[in-house]
Amino acid sequence: MSTSGELLSRWGSGLLKAARNAAGPFLCWISTCCSSGTSSNIFLTCGGSCKSFSLSISLIIVVAVCVLLRSILAAAMDAKTSASTSPLSKIDKSAYCDVESLNINGQEIRVRRPIEPQPAGTVQLPAQFTGDVFFVRYENLASLTKRATLVQLCKDYQLSSAGNRDVLRERIEGFSENPIQWQNLLYGATRSHRGQRTVSNGKIAKPPKNSLESKKVSKLKRSTIRRNELMGLPLNTPVHATIFGTERSKDRRTLEDKMNFVRLAEEFCKTHPYVPLEEIRRRTAVSEEAKKRADPTTMLSEYAQSTNMQLSNIAMIIGELAGRLSPNLSLFPSSMIIPDPRPSQLAILASAAGSTNTEMVSVDGSRPSAISVSPSSSMVELSPVADICRTASSLALGLPRSSAALVPAASNDDVIMADADADADMSNRVGCKLATTTSEDPLYTIKLGYGQILQFRYSEIPNPALQISFSDNIARLGRVWDDEADGNDVHAEMKWDPADCANLLSINGTPVALRYWCDVYKGKKDRRWTLLKGTWTEWKVLVNVIPPFRPGD
Repeated sequence: MSTSGELLSRWGSGLLKAARNAAGPFLCWISTCCSSGTSSNIFLTCGGSCKSFSLSISLIIVVAVCVLLRSILAAAMDAKTSASTSPLSKIDKSAYCDVESLNINGQEIRVRRPIEPQPAGTVQLPAQFTGDVFFVRYENLASLTKRATLVQLCKDYQLSSAGNRDVLRERIEGFSENPIQWQNLLYGATRSHRGQRTVSNGKIAKPPKNSLESKKVSKLKRSTIRRNELMGLPLNTPVHATIFGTERSKDRRTLEDKMNFVRLAEEFCKTHPYVPLEEIRRRTAVSEEAKKRADPTTMLSEYAQSTNMQLSNIAMIIGELAGRLSPNLSLFPSSMIIPDPRPSQLAILASAAGSTNTEMVSVDGSRPSAISVSPSSSMVELSPVADICRTASSLALGLPRSSAALVPAASNDDVIMADADADADMSNRVGCKLATTTSEDPLYTIKLGYGQILQFRYSEIPNPALQISFSDNIARLGRVWDDEADGNDVHAEMKWDPADCANLLSINGTPVALRYWCDVYKGKKDRRWTLLKGTWTEWKVLVNVIPPFRPGD
């Protein structure tokens, strides 16, 4: 089949021959007309030149007509070719096969190919995207000899347009062989207030004539408007429009869904009302004051100060009475009574000071001699009065009475009867210390829920159950974790269960919640807390993170 260029060439040659044949009679007519006039000599003289001039004019006219017709035909052919190869052209779905699923690298791509087999030397390119399906068209890249056509094809598929024709063909071939890249042509959601853009048969639906979008047509260039007319697109379609429809986000919630959300917000505001900052500070101050009043260390400290003052007065009176009875006796004065203990000493009632140095006061006013007594050295015989002072000092510390009987008392006299030899012997005993024993079974105190105080000794702490698991019953963790979770605002399955908690840990008949296990086992230096710490921390995180375990939820 002849191409349009060959047809135009043959047609132009025929017109040129016809013009030459018609030029002969025309020139004869001109010469006849010229021979009848006065200037016939001039025309006859220039007859040859006139004939050549007429032929030249005829040739120019014929060539101009041929060039004009050829340009018109070429423009029509280019428009037809671009309309047939454009991805935005109208697609007849009946000319396509059924949907075919392609699984590439774990991603599924659905395509529909044309019914006719793929011609040799062509590539597959997406023409339209409708209903999650890519419609494929065949493109012969070898027939696209102009670089401008290849550049426009690359721009239509959002590919780079740099390089020569071979590079552009390779780029388009790589795009056609990888359908995963076809998804890059789909734009994300934009302009949420507009809803979904209407796409019909691969074309964007035209807006109404009286809409605001029609005003945008005047802003486009005339060449763009003519292009849209030739390609069958809306007049306001920009040059770089996507070939596929763009999904627009839209609020698709029903009225019932919106009302449920509002109802949920109202319930949250009721259960979590706003509390002013001043009210929070007032509640914090009241809570701190209540903790101070309920703290046993503070109460014991105040009681110890009062008792120590009374015992000091009693010791002074006893010293004066003993001085009147005998000039050679000596007693432990009020200075032997230990000052007010520290709170740490009150917390651990069984612990005592490592050593205590006291002074001996003589009745005659001489300088007292410093002595110290220890169980390893020979005991000093003390009177019952001195025993009273020693016992009072121990009570001021909060020690048991048994620890006060450090030195055996004499059974016959009320005071220490010491002669000169005894005084010398006592003064020579340097390095002896007052004996204090450390209890092997210390007493501990912890605070449970609602201010309840629990005291226990080390020997009364049972071994923890290391095989506890709440994976099958998470609600049980809520029932045994907090002993204060028994109010009306707590879910029935999460309320405190003392019977179940007693099965896990009970001290002196008192069930201990899981949240206090850290206070019970930590710091005992027996490695029980080391084995239990990881599991207990997971329980704590689970209770504090999961909303159903939070109070009030």
